[in-house]
Amino acid sequence: MIYIATALYPEAKPFIKGLGLKRADENKLQIFKNDDFILIITGTGTIDSAVSLSYALGRFLPSKNDVFVNVGCCGGGRVGELYVCNKITDFSSGRDVYPDMIYNSGREEMPLISYVRPKSEIPEGTLGDMEGYGLYVAASAHFYAHKMFFFKISSDVGEHKGVTAEFVAELVNKYWKDIAEFSERVYSEGAEAEFSFSEAEIKEIERLGLTHSNTLKVKNLLKYYKLGGGDALRLLKDCPTSSLKREEGELVEKIRNLVL
Repeated sequence: MIYIATALYPEAKPFIKGLGLKRADENKLQIFKNDDFILIITGTGTIDSAVSLSYALGRFLPSKNDVFVNVGCCGGGRVGELYVCNKITDFSSGRDVYPDMIYNSGREEMPLISYVRPKSEIPEGTLGDMEGYGLYVAASAHFYAHKMFFFKISSDVGEHKGVTAEFVAELVNKYWKDIAEFSERVYSEGAEAEFSFSEAEIKEIERLGLTHSNTLKVKNLLKYYKLGGGDALRLLKDCPTSSLKREEGELVEKIRNLVL
């Protein structure tokens, strides 16, 4: 299954029409689906979008091969251009998260900053939205990092002039088919080639004593490492067991630095 999250209905409309999605029997959220796709309209804002997505994922539980895609308009970049985000920053806390860019979407990679409210000025070389970080945090508890994609279409450079519902729908309509086909390819490749850890590697991962969410993050990082020829078992054996939340965060960051 491929899960698509948009903040607003105009961003969702081309997918609903193009994929023939039907409204799910769900009163609390606007959720549309067919046999292969589930689309969730989350609303705007970091917290609200994260809560909405978490609720939807609890209602329609993903499996290990499923793919998550966030599609939405943003500020910054070249107006009308589609980008894929390789780094997402929460403006309020300064925290960064990194989707694993294993699959080549053919789109230019750009860092994304998620703001609390719309910004009139977006730093050069970055994109700005209000949902990306919250959606990443909510989705990361269910999806592998290399199966999470954040596609952003520039609708303005911060001034928000002329950004109507019709204009947003037109922008997404230009790219929805490419995004859907890319997502289907990623899903198909994952289903055909299951990535596995050895029994020894699994024991070492369990020894670390991480939460479910952090275990998924470590597994995602190690997959990337193994695909590049790294010795994951040796790396794991050099990692100490964690017992505190702070230690977990430090350990995940240490593994990230070693892998990337």
